[in-house]
Amino acid sequence: MLNQLEIFMGNISLRTKTLGLAGIFTLFIVAVGVLGSYSIMKLAKDAKDANREASTRMNIVVDLQSAMQRMARQAAVITYSDPDQVRTAAVAAIRASSALDEQIHLLSETFPGDQRVEDFKKLIQQVKPKQMDVIKLVRANSNSEAQSVVKEMEAEFNRIDALADEIVNTQRKALDGELVSIEDH
Repeated sequence: MLNQLEIFMGNISLRTKTLGLAGIFTLFIVAVGVLGSYSIMKLAKDAKDANREASTRMNIVVDLQSAMQRMARQAAVITYSDPDQVRTAAVAAIRASSALDEQIHLLSETFPGDQRVEDFKKLIQQVKPKQMDVIKLVRANSNSEAQSVVKEMEAEFNRIDALADEIVNTQRKALDGELVSIEDH
């Protein structure tokens, strides 16, 4: 077998051997380039997907914080408004509460089983009846009582805000971890 290969190679001119070797080398370089291009494109897609997912998560949490702040602000506005504005402020507070419910639902879908989300939902459920109490007290012209309820709600809103900050920080760390794992590829 080796003898036949020597005879075969001996019959091929030096020019043909050189061109064949250059062709094999060129094919190897093209294969490495194609594989490298594929790897870079896959890595870019993974980074884009991770960024999109993290961005969606962060937007949900930020929207949640915004809705929560609107609800807290409306609860405080109700107690300081003129009687003509009480109804408008009450409707705005209920609307803010509804927006908050939607954001909590999105948060629950995005982070299923997350204990912080469950704690967040419980705290919001504790605040809602108090918000309705504020509206009732203001309509009954008991502004001082309504203001004391709003003060009680402030502490709960601070706990809710701290919990939301925890979720945001966790998501930032998760995004950093995903980017690091992508860089490791």
